[in-house]
Amino acid sequence: GVGVAPEFVNCPNLDLTLLLDGSGSMFSNFVGDDTYGWWKMLLELRRWFRKIPLTGRGHGAAPDAAAPGFGVDLIQFSAETAGSLMWGAYYSFGPITSAAGACPVGAGACTAGEPSGSADELIGDLYYFSDSRYAGLGTFLGPALALAEPAFAAGQAAGRKQVAVVITDGQFSDLSEARKDLYPDDEARLQRIKDDLDVELHVLITLPDVYSDSFRDKLLTQNAHVVTAPESDHMHATRMSEVMQQFFEKLCDDIVPAPVNECDADPCAGAVPPQTCSDPDPALTNWRCECTVGTARGGTGEAGRAQCDYDECQAPAAGFAACGALCTDVNATADRQNDFQCSCPPGWTGAVGVGAAAAGCELDECAFGAGKTLCVDAGYACDDTANRTHEGNYNCSCVTPRQGWALGGAPACTLNECLTKGVTACAAFNQTCIDNNEAAPDDFVCTCAPPLVGNATGVTARCTLDECANGGAAVCGNQTCVDADQSPLPLGNFVCVCAGAGEYGNATGAPAGCRLNECDPALPLNATCAADLQECVEPDPARGGDAYCRCPSPMGAQTQVGGAVGRCEWNECVDHRATCTAGQECIDADNATMNTWVCACVAPMEPVDPDVPVGNQTAADCHYVGDCDSFSFRCSGTVPAQVCGTGAAEYDDRVACHCPDPYVGADGDHAPAANCTLNECEATCDWCDKTMAVPNGTCAGAGQRCVDTNHNRENDWRCVCQSPYDFADAPRGAAACPIDECATVCDHCADAGSGHACTAANQTCVDPSADRTVYGNWYCECKLPLTLLGPRVDRAAATCERNECGADGGQAVCMTALQQCIDNDTAVGSLGDWYCECPAPSETTERGNVAAECHYDECSDPAVAAVCTDEDQDCYDANTTAPETWACRCRGVAAGNASLAAAHCVIDECAVACPHCANAGSGNVCEDAGQACYEPDDAAEAEGDWWCVCTPNATHGAQARPQAAVPACPERDECRDPSGAVTEGTHALRYTAEGCLCQNQWRMDANYCVDNNLTCSGDGVDTPCPRGCCNPDGDPAGDWCLLAAHPYNGAKAACADTWGYCAPLGVLPAGGGVAAPFPRNQSFPGVDDDESNVCADAGQTCRDTPGSDGTWACECPWPLYGTPAQGDQGPTTCLRDECAEHNMTCAAAPPAGSQRCVDDDHSPASLGTWYCECVDGGEQNPRGAVPACPLDECVAECPLCAFNGTTTPCEAMGQGCADATNTTAAMGDWVCQCLAPLTGTQPRGPAVCALDECAGPCPTCANETAANGTGVCTAAGQTCLDNNTAQGSLGDWECVCDEPSVTRAVVSAALCVLDECLVYNIICGVAVPPQDCVDNNHTQPMDWQCVCAGEAVGSNVTGVAAECVLDECTVNSTCHDAGQLCVDANETEFDSWHCACARPDEVGADVLMGAADCEATAECRNNTVCSDAGQLCHDPSNLTQNDWQCVCLAPYAGPAGNGSLAHCEYDECSAADGAPAMCATYGQDCFDTDNTTSGTWECRCRLPATGVAGDKALAEDCELDECAAACDTCAEGLCEAWNQTCVDERKGESDLQGWECRCTNGSPNVATAQRVPSCLHNECDDNAATCTGATPAQVCVDPHPESPDDWECHCAPGTAVGIGLRAEAAGCGEFNECLAECDHCADTGSGNVCAGAPGHPQTCVDDPPYGTHLNWRCVCALPSSTSNGTAPVAECALDECAAACPSCAVAGGVNVCEASGQTCEEGAKTVASRGDWLCRCPAPLAFVTAPAGRAECQVDECTYVLPGQAAPPGSACAGQVCHDGPKRSLGDFECSCAAPQAGRAVGAAAACTLDECAVLQNAQECADGLTTPGEAAPQACHDRNRTQPGDWECRCPLPSHGHATAAAAACGVDECEA
Repeated sequence: GVGVAPEFVNCPNLDLTLLLDGSGSMFSNFVGDDTYGWWKMLLELRRWFRKIPLTGRGHGAAPDAAAPGFGVDLIQFSAETAGSLMWGAYYSFGPITSAAGACPVGAGACTAGEPSGSADELIGDLYYFSDSRYAGLGTFLGPALALAEPAFAAGQAAGRKQVAVVITDGQFSDLSEARKDLYPDDEARLQRIKDDLDVELHVLITLPDVYSDSFRDKLLTQNAHVVTAPESDHMHATRMSEVMQQFFEKLCDDIVPAPVNECDADPCAGAVPPQTCSDPDPALTNWRCECTVGTARGGTGEAGRAQCDYDECQAPAAGFAACGALCTDVNATADRQNDFQCSCPPGWTGAVGVGAAAAGCELDECAFGAGKTLCVDAGYACDDTANRTHEGNYNCSCVTPRQGWALGGAPACTLNECLTKGVTACAAFNQTCIDNNEAAPDDFVCTCAPPLVGNATGVTARCTLDECANGGAAVCGNQTCVDADQSPLPLGNFVCVCAGAGEYGNATGAPAGCRLNECDPALPLNATCAADLQECVEPDPARGGDAYCRCPSPMGAQTQVGGAVGRCEWNECVDHRATCTAGQECIDADNATMNTWVCACVAPMEPVDPDVPVGNQTAADCHYVGDCDSFSFRCSGTVPAQVCGTGAAEYDDRVACHCPDPYVGADGDHAPAANCTLNECEATCDWCDKTMAVPNGTCAGAGQRCVDTNHNRENDWRCVCQSPYDFADAPRGAAACPIDECATVCDHCADAGSGHACTAANQTCVDPSADRTVYGNWYCECKLPLTLLGPRVDRAAATCERNECGADGGQAVCMTALQQCIDNDTAVGSLGDWYCECPAPSETTERGNVAAECHYDECSDPAVAAVCTDEDQDCYDANTTAPETWACRCRGVAAGNASLAAAHCVIDECAVACPHCANAGSGNVCEDAGQACYEPDDAAEAEGDWWCVCTPNATHGAQARPQAAVPACPERDECRDPSGAVTEGTHALRYTAEGCLCQNQWRMDANYCVDNNLTCSGDGVDTPCPRGCCNPDGDPAGDWCLLAAHPYNGAKAACADTWGYCAPLGVLPAGGGVAAPFPRNQSFPGVDDDESNVCADAGQTCRDTPGSDGTWACECPWPLYGTPAQGDQGPTTCLRDECAEHNMTCAAAPPAGSQRCVDDDHSPASLGTWYCECVDGGEQNPRGAVPACPLDECVAECPLCAFNGTTTPCEAMGQGCADATNTTAAMGDWVCQCLAPLTGTQPRGPAVCALDECAGPCPTCANETAANGTGVCTAAGQTCLDNNTAQGSLGDWECVCDEPSVTRAVVSAALCVLDECLVYNIICGVAVPPQDCVDNNHTQPMDWQCVCAGEAVGSNVTGVAAECVLDECTVNSTCHDAGQLCVDANETEFDSWHCACARPDEVGADVLMGAADCEATAECRNNTVCSDAGQLCHDPSNLTQNDWQCVCLAPYAGPAGNGSLAHCEYDECSAADGAPAMCATYGQDCFDTDNTTSGTWECRCRLPATGVAGDKALAEDCELDECAAACDTCAEGLCEAWNQTCVDERKGESDLQGWECRCTNGSPNVATAQRVPSCLHNECDDNAATCTGATPAQVCVDPHPESPDDWECHCAPGTAVGIGLRAEAAGCGEFNECLAECDHCADTGSGNVCAGAPGHPQTCVDDPPYGTHLNWRCVCALPSSTSNGTAPVAECALDECAAACPSCAVAGGVNVCEASGQTCEEGAKTVASRGDWLCRCPAPLAFVTAPAGRAECQVDECTYVLPGQAAPPGSACAGQVCHDGPKRSLGDFECSCAAPQAGRAVGAAAACTLDECAVLQNAQECADGLTTPGEAAPQACHDRNRTQPGDWECRCPLPSHGHATAAAAACGVDECEA
């Protein structure tokens, strides 16, 4: 079982015999779901067996009185033993028990008819009876008792209590009145068992009339449980499950009567103080009264009340009720009461109350309580002077500079951090600051100024610059710009990457020099070559037009430069000589066409058929008559090599070739044998399927078939799988044959031929092998809903079970009810025995195959009960079958209850009697005094808050303090009395629309509002309703009320609800409602609902002077105002000044106090007439909008202004301040402006100034360094470019040459260079052979040359094509590939080369532009030893035998082998081109692992890089960790030397210098040019406490954040100047009068007078600073200013043209005006008029004056006519282009020749020249000229005089001669001279 149920815990140890009626009626349908009562009875018994305490002892054990629990015996009975007539037949069914060994399968052991304490045996009996059920005729109890009697006797003898339970539905046939005489022994046995054996008999039975009265009495006295069945004598009309549950759950109660608790009568009630009753043992009379509070004097009272001494301060005594925990009981004895003392709470002050609450308690919350905790301790300013009698009204305000305040809590402080931290973090770095949430700390955002991007919260932003988006893309032009490192510095690290089709290459900071792979698939040449099956070759990507098509191997490499397809040739006999067998020769008639070779017979061999003399691409059919001595070579030259011999007998006179073993085939007559074949599946050989070791064959041994599809090839046989296996094969070995063992019949399959094992078991077969090549691993799997029982067994049927609690069974039913499904018998045939079980701690009532009925008292959960008991309330659960039905109920006189929560308990202290009520037991003190009782808060916890209120018949409305003495009613208030402003009425009771009486006062529960998503007026707290009807939750139906607990409502059925909607005021229900109003129901203070008030009716408020008649008056409500007329006691005439409402709108307009509110019409009906006007003049807006008033934010002082009363951020940085609008309409629009020559502005903060040194003028600028005053670059005809205009970046400007030159120079004129080959390369490219253009001096014009390219040689000539010769054998590999010599007879002509036999043992004719037809001689002719090894056979002498040698073929080299192979070696990496050369091309090293074998080279990463070598391919994953390796660009310990960490995040082999040093102390990395960052860490973050803890407190300073251990303690400002290194500074006690604040200092508390001096701040000087007082003075702070007078504040003058200051013209010791050749003019020479100087240009330059800056002086000499001149100076350029770049000086204009002419001059006309050969069409005219008809040859273009047009000429190249002017020449060759 699962444990003993609570109702059976107290059951005694006993033996229980169950006698079960098995008659036919028990197998009928019972009411409800109890189909077949017999089975339902067994099911309930099984459930009961799980609850009762069993002994645990099995059947057969001797009875033992000490064995705890139940022993149970089961007997089924019905008919008598002799037989019964039923349904026309006789049955002999006497009482039966379970038979030993006859229990059903799965039931376990049975009891075998003996008592048992084993649950398994008892449940086995139930299974037995369920299968052995029978329906006997009649119900005979006697035979069953006879069967049980021996067990009763044995148990009684052992001392165990004996109980028998009879469950029957029928009539006891042997005990009925009509038949008892027939069975006298049965009734006697019943009496004997009861009397003699002391068996307690319980009967579950119906009592029909058939029983006699005497027998009925006997049954009733035997604890019979009578089941009433009004419709039948049987129990069919009842629910068997309920009958069984009720009977068995109370069985122990019937056996052992429950003891009586003597405390149920509550004998201790009424004791003082209250006492509780305790009954330790209900079986005895030992109850006692025990003290609830205090201790009993002399112990507890036995059978009587105790004498309790108790502390009156304990709950619920009077002292506790008066002051709770603040109560002290001086004498806590029973005879001393009301002597407790109440004191004020901790922190409060006031008088102690004896027997009552303390009086006059006050609390300063700023010193004690919430004000100190939430305000003072949190760093806010606290003030609690307004009202110290109540908590929560202290004022908490923010500390300057933050703003804000709050009442009774911490304020929400705001601060625009952009005015504090943001100035340092953002503005100081030229970043914009935004503080979106001024209430949150450190949330301001710094944003980088364009073009930089980036932002950061609370700190300076880390800015980035994408140079590609800011000019880099323009530099790259049509190339792709990439800026991987977007740090602002250094500039120029963007990369231009070639982007055109076939282009590659990149360059940093400049356009890349792109190389072009003309063989790129995207270009047409690749397709042109591919169309003719040729390969495209690009020799040099840096040269254009040199790509060509190369013939595919093995065809000769006849190529054509420039992309044309060349003629490809190949002698196919090189590959097919072996096909032509012995006695034949191979002939290729057309080397330019493939498949044209043939085999021809060689004498003495002759064609067999003269009509077929040759074999086309096959061996010829030749024959020879002779013996084997002269014929054997023809056999041995075959493949396979055949054997020469005689034929059969009839051909003895003929020789024949025989196929070698194991080949087979017909012998050849005077010729090789025809078609020698080899079936490797049938023959036996070392490489065949069958071998000497495996004579039956490998395939047959694996049960597979051998297949040889080609009998002309060796090693191609395969093993193939056979049925029933799926197809699979394997070369030269057994195959892995797949088979689905579940779907196939085989000896290891699920179906071995006698039926499928899984199908026979109704199971599914599974073959888990993924490729189905693992045999014998199949298994059977149970089909749903069955599941596997136990471990899986391979190659056999599975053992399955049926768990009805699966997903398709009871699990869904139980889970739906949140219950657990139980199936105790999972046998396949055991169905319908599952049931649902309730989750703990619920109790389960089983109901078969449906959800169980669960019972659980939620109040038994301590956590739930505590919700109520913690609030001194009772917990009750109204429905134990449903969840969340518990509720809390108020105790005592308090009323209220709540579901699932503590109740809101209410006590109307005016209506009920209690110790703290108005009626403490002797009557209502208020009503007894003729006054009304007022309860402001009926909450139970609000004890003692009732009031006595004066009634209208006295003076209206006076109140007394809670529970104080009855008040003396004061003089009447005319605002409330009938003789005054009020017409008297009585406060009416309120009713609902149904006529129910409302409560006078009630509260709306705040939790109800939250739970129902309502918006209630209480806003999170209970909402009171002080006078009956309210609408706190905004109900659209209107006011409602809670119903009163009044007898009036109790008598009306319609008032059974708790609330209702209110009827209108004054509407009474039928019958008039409650007879009389209750005085205490009047609401005070305030005018009652039904009274008429003169003032209120006019919408005004009544005010009265108590004690004086006729003094009341009506006051106007805000915002109206008015003065009541003297003596007129009616409504007052009210006016309205809208400025009372909108004054703050004007006053708050920035800056504060600049505007005021005006309302010209105070009529209440006149609205919208107010407006704001500027105090100092300006516009006004009568429509209520705020006007825009004059305001210069650079001069005025306001929160958003630049001027802070002392200076501006602009002046502090030496910059000018400007306000764009000068009105309040646009606040915060002031900007800081850099002073000339610097440029830059910044809104609301210091600007980041820039200096364009190309614009100047300045000492380092380009236009200030030339001797003649003009720009250096302009003077050189170049463009000036300042790459970094940062203020501190000086001397970095460059002069850049005009295109096409790309040269530049820093701080000087550039030496302009031009690669002339960019223009004239075509002239060299069209030369024959093609030539390269070279310009050795890019600064010298017309010095380019054409240089012979590649292998060509010759003399170079400047300006024309060179005379080159080319040995074509150096560029052609046809001869080399054929192993022959290449000879070029004429190196000045193309296509003049031929191949010649290179080997001395070969002979053959030379072939022009093709391989020679060479044939080996003598011993090398049929020798394949050398050729098979790739070597050359050499026969030194045809006359000497066996002198042949193997010689290495190039490129292999090594000593020759005499009669054997030569030892040849070749390092493949030594090749200048080919595949191995790609290693070097990609920066890797080539390594040949085996010099004797081809294809053994690999690419390796070039040291010190590491990676994976590539086999005949590039190495992979080459990395160079520059932090770990040693190389020119590596770190090599630099970072570690600076105590930093080296990090290389870009380890690419070509990505050099990608490492960097990083700080290890957590500080940010500030990169420097040396890669070692400046590791900034403010050590004051760690050591500030040392300084701040000094006396007086000092300041921690870290002068060098990048250096360790150099932090210092400095004396605080205003004290002595002292510094301590890593320790406190000494001598900080003295102070400097300029820095400190004191009565004799420069700052007496309202600011330093020097810093606040009018006009401009002055400097305070205290000399000497310490020890002497009153010796400080103010000194003018600006340089070159003067001080007048001896007063502390100096009178200062300033000449900004002479002085050096942030706003002055002098910067860095240089006057910006004079440095530019301009004159400085100063306005007013006073400190107050700063920034009024200007620079003026010298005549005749036009100028634009600039305040506080250099003027822009300009004159364009190309257009400006100087005084006294008739034309501009630039007119000298007549016919040329005039350009005046700088426009800042005279004589620097430039004349340039118009294109295509070249030439320029400064200040005068240029001398123009034109190289007419540089014009491409002229050069092309020469290039297209001809020397002899039909042959293309380039001519050279030559311009004899570049100043003379039309004199260029074309000249013929050597050896041709001839020239022509302005046209192509007619070239000829004198071959006798050439």
